[in-house]
Amino acid sequence: MTMMEKRQKENKYIKNSVYFIGNYLPRKCGIATFTTDISKSIGRQGHIDANIVAMNDILDGYIYPDEVKFEIYQTDQMKYIEAADFINIANPDIINLQHEFGIFGGPAGNYISILLNRLNMPIITTLHTILKKPNKEYIKSYNDLFKYSQKLVVMSKKAQGFCKDIYGLGSDKVVYIPHGIPDIPFVDTSFYKEEFHLEGKKIILTFGLIGPGKGIEYVIKALPGIVKKYPDIVYIILGTTHPNIKKISGEEYRFSLKKLAESLNVDDHIIFLNRFVNLEELTKFLMASDIYITPYLNEEQIVSGTLAYALGAGKAIISTPYWYAQELLDEGRGKIVNFKDSIGIEKATIEYLSNETEMNIYRKKAYQHGRNMIWKNVAQQYLDIFNSILSQRAFIYPKKEKYHIMKANYPEPNLNHLIRITDDTGILQHCLGSIPNRHHGYCLDDNARAIIAATKYYRLIGDKRALGLLDIYLSFVLHMQKPDGRFHNFLSYDRNYLDDSGSDDSFGRALWGLGYAMKYAPEWITPIAKNYFDKSLKHIEKLNLKGNAFSILGLYYYNQRFPGATSIKKYIKLLADKILNLYKKQSKPDWQWYEPILVYSNGIIPKSLILAYEVTTNVKYLNVALESMNFLLAQTLKNDHLSIIGTEGWYRRGKKRATFDQQPVDAFCMVEMLKTAYKIYGREEYLKKIKVAFNWFLGLNDKGISLYDFKTGGCADGLTPNGKSLNQGAESTLSYYLSLLNIIEVTADEMDYID
Repeated sequence: MTMMEKRQKENKYIKNSVYFIGNYLPRKCGIATFTTDISKSIGRQGHIDANIVAMNDILDGYIYPDEVKFEIYQTDQMKYIEAADFINIANPDIINLQHEFGIFGGPAGNYISILLNRLNMPIITTLHTILKKPNKEYIKSYNDLFKYSQKLVVMSKKAQGFCKDIYGLGSDKVVYIPHGIPDIPFVDTSFYKEEFHLEGKKIILTFGLIGPGKGIEYVIKALPGIVKKYPDIVYIILGTTHPNIKKISGEEYRFSLKKLAESLNVDDHIIFLNRFVNLEELTKFLMASDIYITPYLNEEQIVSGTLAYALGAGKAIISTPYWYAQELLDEGRGKIVNFKDSIGIEKATIEYLSNETEMNIYRKKAYQHGRNMIWKNVAQQYLDIFNSILSQRAFIYPKKEKYHIMKANYPEPNLNHLIRITDDTGILQHCLGSIPNRHHGYCLDDNARAIIAATKYYRLIGDKRALGLLDIYLSFVLHMQKPDGRFHNFLSYDRNYLDDSGSDDSFGRALWGLGYAMKYAPEWITPIAKNYFDKSLKHIEKLNLKGNAFSILGLYYYNQRFPGATSIKKYIKLLADKILNLYKKQSKPDWQWYEPILVYSNGIIPKSLILAYEVTTNVKYLNVALESMNFLLAQTLKNDHLSIIGTEGWYRRGKKRATFDQQPVDAFCMVEMLKTAYKIYGREEYLKKIKVAFNWFLGLNDKGISLYDFKTGGCADGLTPNGKSLNQGAESTLSYYLSLLNIIEVTADEMDYID
């Protein structure tokens, strides 16, 4: 019998192959291990080709085995489209998606919906996380998954209940299949201890990726009491620090555990093995161990591969009562202790070690329960579902939507020029061509904008170089704050302040940058940014129009991060009322604006009122914002392109408006304004105008000239009657860069409209 005949006999409906989408080894994470194990097991069990689409969290990817056919850098939207086209051409019979929010790009990982929407074959989604209280972004991602998936696989009864009770999914949609485990024999641990030179020792094991949520410190705190009764005890902590934790805080947690062990005089009883082990190595550690402990700190864990492996190896298990542990260790398959309960861990450990007969009863119950979870059995259950779906002759696909994706003719975000004009002090104001001009030094305005750019770039693209830039820009802004809470604006190249106090505009921009960092930068930045922001609050009531508008933006993000801070809402209302009063005084039927002149950064004022409306629900703010926005658009949009008001005279009421010089910062502020209006209303007309405003940078302007330099990644300082400026300074480059990131952000946040 040929291999093809064997496949057709054992899998009546799977004629071609199965594609798995998820993380994959050698990437170091639990999803990668699971995808590797399930794909290989299904391939062996079903005698079919199991191919992988691997998700990458680093630009260079990993050195994958041959079964990985396509790689997606998780924050690159275009790769999701390319992957869908690649899979459709390969034409597998079925897709198995391994879903965990954090491995996909976009808000709540919604970039994966771009791929799923385009696939032409059935999709089975394995859910590794089920949220009990999802916010609106996660609900949207879930709804996409539910719509595009023919079946959802969950790995615990608790998760199955959540799907029914919280998300209203029926039993025809959700299938329970346990987490797979290797087929490990039930053995006497003493035989395998020799390999680790731990003969005669009692071994406690914890393995998996290490991080603060693992609660390992509570096991260490339990050790003095255990060691007192059993001085031959050894606690093995096996696993590398979680990559995401390592990016943020390095090995701080691991070092804190070592210090704790030293302070308790139990360091001689602990072995730290900072390694990501393969299955063969892990099996040996499990077989040598007497007790396995998962001391996790959070109840909301719906599955744990490490706990499943320990159960399958027939270990005596101690665990805190997170959801999966409660279910898996029920009916005497392990001991449950309270969260953060070192005394409970000590007591449970001593109970096991002091009564070998009882410990073996726990072990046998665990092992017997795990027999149903070995990969061979789990793989067969997946194959049964695959064949059941494929047996439906008239397979009905969900209605496919047209998704707006960042078009290929938009340049990819490029950090090169920002890096070029940034030194260890901050981002330099000006350039000679693309060469940094040190003569003019630095300014607060640019570095505040750069905080937003670096934060947003890291949030959307994931390039960790942006975090290094963020540290520099944030440090600069903090350095520029005076003891009274105001800010200097200008700093010379030799680091001397060039002014006594900066403008109201620069003050507001500083708050915008700090507020955005509070909301979106890595969490360790939040208290720092908040502290400096709070020092400035006493000056907010005395700002000019633009200072008010920029400050509202900062206050808005402060409120987003700390919605319970009532004083921040009061400041937003105070500043919005001031802007509203200016509008009442200055606006006329033919001049719906806040001043008798249109100058720079105009779009920020309507944007600030829209955000004030979002926080306060005062419809007066929204009405004035939309009225003034439409007036501004009427003055600047002509013949389907943006014509920015020129700096050589601006546009005074009743006078002729200036056409040149046009500044990139004004195009950026138009993008910001339209993006915010689109966020509130979702109107396609605003989306189209966002594109028009952004395309000003790429040549859709009064001169038909692209201000963006594709070679350097910089942006010309302005558009003049004679063409573009040759210089590529910080303000212009940041304006272009932030506008591009806004385009990406819009396509990530709103994917349910027709392009």
